[in-house]
Amino acid sequence: MALSSAWCLVLPLGLLWGAAGSREAQGDDKAFPFDVEESSAVGRHDPPETSEPRVVPGRLPPTAETCGAGFFLAHSGECLPCDCNGNANECMDGSGLCVNCQRNTTGEHCEKCLDGYIGDSIRGPPQLCQPCPCPLPQLANFAESCYRKNGAVRCICKENYAGPNCERCAPGYYGNPLLIGSTCKKCDCSGNSDPNLIFEDCDEVTGQCRNCLRNTTGFKCERCAPGYYGDARIAKNCAVCNCGGGPCDSVTGECLEEGFEAPTGMDCPTISCDKCIWDLTDDLRLAALSIEESKSGLLSVSSGAAAHRHVNEMNSTIYLLKTKLSERENQYVLRKIQINNAENTMKSLLSDLDELAERVHYSPGWCSSVD
Repeated sequence: MALSSAWCLVLPLGLLWGAAGSREAQGDDKAFPFDVEESSAVGRHDPPETSEPRVVPGRLPPTAETCGAGFFLAHSGECLPCDCNGNANECMDGSGLCVNCQRNTTGEHCEKCLDGYIGDSIRGPPQLCQPCPCPLPQLANFAESCYRKNGAVRCICKENYAGPNCERCAPGYYGNPLLIGSTCKKCDCSGNSDPNLIFEDCDEVTGQCRNCLRNTTGFKCERCAPGYYGDARIAKNCAVCNCGGGPCDSVTGECLEEGFEAPTGMDCPTISCDKCIWDLTDDLRLAALSIEESKSGLLSVSSGAAAHRHVNEMNSTIYLLKTKLSERENQYVLRKIQINNAENTMKSLLSDLDELAERVHYSPGWCSSVD
């Protein structure tokens, strides 16, 4: 009797304990469901460490293979040919942008010439970029850049030069760009040229100043004119000689004798020198100072024109020869790329054939088909 009453007390307690445990388990499953689709719930279970890495679309796979010369690895994983217009054989994976452009070219696809060079744009992207002929391609190139217009080359000259081909000096400069070794230099008139001009006015070949002002004279307006004295370069204070109309020293202002007695002899009368004679002797002295510069300038003009024509003819011939040579080089590079492509294709086909032969050899029905 006592045993049966004890069993009656224990049995309800066991049933109550089992029901509570079952309800707790069900409550846990409902409160924290397992989300295999990357849920953000608190009870999310971390994926196992052995799961495979995801490949983000638009990026290269982590195990991508490198491509051969002349090709780049695209986002799709394919090896595509570089588009460098025959001026480079290397481009960046992913973007296909060309690197190490050759033949004086530049751009994302080596499609244009460097500054200071020009190519044959009639046939598309340049295959051979030459220095701008402004006026000469190599030894006398005074252009920032150049371009073609109506079949002719137009030069964008540097500051000191002017003309369609930079063949002469700009206003305010002098020299002979057609003469090899010569450059355009800035005019130096000691600050005594026309103040209304934005540049000093001198001969564009010899550099001799024109229209010296402030009572000055000389090749560079560097001294006071006859009948005046002072400092023409720095102080610029040339004043009238105070010698009663007679000549004076051009620097100190000291009065000079109005005349002198020439050596006398038979039938040699005494000569009296007036102001005109002093002016004439002064002009002769100036001419003696500038005659060498004028002579060299004239020789440069006469020889430079003939040299320019001859050099232009030579440049045209050299340009044609270089163009033909470049075309041959481009054909060689293209053939080499085609041969490499054919070799890669052949290797791929042989690999596919080997794989196919291996599959056929180990297939279940191969033995029965042979029998």
